[in-house]
Amino acid sequence: MFGFEISEGLKQKLDSFCKEQKPFPVFLATLQPLLFRYTSQKEIAISTRTASGSSSPKLVQYLSHLDDSLTFKQLLDAAKESEMNSTDREKFLLEALETKDPGRPPPPPLR
Repeated sequence: MFGFEISEGLKQKLDSFCKEQKPFPVFLATLQPLLFRYTSQKEIAISTRTASGSSSPKLVQYLSHLDDSLTFKQLLDAAKESEMNSTDREKFLLEALETKDPGRPPPPPLR
Protein backbone atom coordinates (compact mmCIF):
# COMPACT_ATOMS: atom_id res chain seq x y z
CA MET A 1 0.00 0.00 0.00
CA PHE A 2 1.15 3.52 -0.72
CA GLY A 3 0.22 6.40 1.55
CA PHE A 4 0.59 10.15 1.30
CA GLU A 5 -0.65 13.26 3.06
CA ILE A 6 -2.23 16.38 1.63
CA SER A 7 -2.75 19.72 3.29
CA GLU A 8 -6.15 20.71 4.63
CA GLY A 9 -6.39 23.49 2.02
CA LEU A 10 -5.73 21.07 -0.84
CA LYS A 11 -8.24 18.62 0.64
CA GLN A 12 -10.92 21.33 0.70
CA LYS A 13 -10.15 22.29 -2.92
CA LEU A 14 -10.34 18.65 -3.98
CA ASP A 15 -13.64 18.16 -2.11
CA SER A 16 -15.06 21.27 -3.77
CA PHE A 17 -13.83 20.15 -7.21
CA CYS A 18 -15.40 16.69 -6.78
CA LYS A 19 -18.72 18.22 -5.69
CA GLU A 20 -18.74 20.41 -8.81
CA GLN A 21 -17.73 17.61 -11.16
CA LYS A 22 -19.20 14.52 -9.45
CA PRO A 23 -16.74 12.13 -7.80
CA PHE A 24 -17.03 9.16 -10.17
CA PRO A 25 -15.84 10.95 -13.34
CA VAL A 26 -12.98 12.47 -11.32
CA PHE A 27 -12.09 8.96 -10.13
CA LEU A 28 -12.18 7.60 -13.71
CA ALA A 29 -10.15 10.51 -15.08
CA THR A 30 -7.54 9.88 -12.38
CA LEU A 31 -7.49 6.08 -12.55
CA GLN A 32 -7.23 5.69 -16.32
CA PRO A 33 -3.88 7.50 -16.79
CA LEU A 34 -2.50 5.63 -13.80
CA LEU A 35 -3.44 2.31 -15.42
CA PHE A 36 -2.01 3.56 -18.73
CA ARG A 37 1.27 4.42 -17.06
CA TYR A 38 1.70 1.01 -15.45
CA THR A 39 0.33 -1.16 -18.28
CA SER A 40 1.30 0.86 -21.40
CA GLN A 41 -2.12 -0.07 -22.79
CA LYS A 42 -3.63 2.77 -24.81
CA GLU A 43 -7.15 1.38 -24.61
CA ILE A 44 -8.42 0.86 -21.08
CA ALA A 45 -11.78 -0.69 -20.21
CA ILE A 46 -13.12 -0.28 -16.69
CA SER A 47 -16.33 -1.98 -15.63
CA THR A 48 -18.47 -1.10 -12.65
CA ARG A 49 -21.72 -2.27 -11.14
CA THR A 50 -24.78 -0.19 -11.83
CA ALA A 51 -27.42 1.11 -9.49
CA SER A 52 -30.26 0.51 -11.92
CA GLY A 53 -32.63 -0.81 -9.31
CA SER A 54 -32.89 -4.22 -10.92
CA SER A 55 -32.55 -7.28 -8.74
CA SER A 56 -29.54 -8.58 -10.73
CA PRO A 57 -26.32 -6.58 -10.61
CA LYS A 58 -25.24 -5.42 -14.06
CA LEU A 59 -21.96 -4.06 -15.35
CA VAL A 60 -21.26 -0.91 -17.31
CA GLN A 61 -18.04 -0.63 -19.24
CA TYR A 62 -16.18 2.65 -19.56
CA LEU A 63 -13.84 2.49 -22.54
CA SER A 64 -11.24 5.12 -23.25
CA HIS A 65 -8.37 5.64 -25.62
CA LEU A 66 -5.43 7.27 -23.87
CA ASP A 67 -2.27 8.94 -25.01
CA ASP A 68 0.34 11.22 -23.47
CA SER A 69 -1.10 14.42 -24.94
CA LEU A 70 -4.48 14.43 -23.13
CA THR A 71 -5.03 17.02 -20.44
CA PHE A 72 -6.86 16.23 -17.20
CA LYS A 73 -9.79 18.35 -18.41
CA GLN A 74 -10.04 16.25 -21.59
CA LEU A 75 -9.92 13.05 -19.53
CA LEU A 76 -12.58 14.41 -17.18
CA ASP A 77 -14.84 15.45 -20.08
CA ALA A 78 -14.47 11.99 -21.65
CA ALA A 79 -15.26 10.32 -18.31
CA LYS A 80 -18.38 12.48 -17.88
CA GLU A 81 -19.55 11.67 -21.41
CA SER A 82 -18.89 7.98 -20.84
CA GLU A 83 -20.89 8.06 -17.61
CA MET A 84 -23.81 9.84 -19.31
CA ASN A 85 -23.85 7.25 -22.11
CA SER A 86 -23.34 4.31 -19.78
CA THR A 87 -27.00 3.33 -19.60
CA ASP A 88 -26.76 2.30 -23.26
CA ARG A 89 -24.19 -0.30 -22.24
CA GLU A 90 -25.97 -1.49 -19.09
CA LYS A 91 -26.69 -4.94 -20.41
CA PHE A 92 -24.29 -7.48 -19.00
CA LEU A 93 -25.39 -9.54 -16.04
CA LEU A 94 -22.47 -9.77 -13.66
CA GLU A 95 -22.90 -13.50 -13.14
CA ALA A 96 -22.66 -14.10 -16.91
CA LEU A 97 -19.24 -12.43 -17.04
CA GLU A 98 -17.70 -14.27 -14.11
CA THR A 99 -15.15 -16.88 -15.09
CA LYS A 100 -14.82 -20.02 -13.07
CA ASP A 101 -11.33 -21.19 -12.14
CA PRO A 102 -11.37 -24.58 -10.40
CA GLY A 103 -8.08 -23.78 -8.62
CA ARG A 104 -9.48 -20.70 -6.87
CA PRO A 105 -12.05 -20.44 -4.12
CA PRO A 106 -15.36 -18.88 -5.22
CA PRO A 107 -15.69 -15.10 -4.73
CA PRO A 108 -17.87 -13.82 -1.91
CA PRO A 109 -21.52 -13.21 -2.86
CA LEU A 110 -22.48 -9.76 -4.15
CA ARG A 111 -24.64 -7.59 -1.95
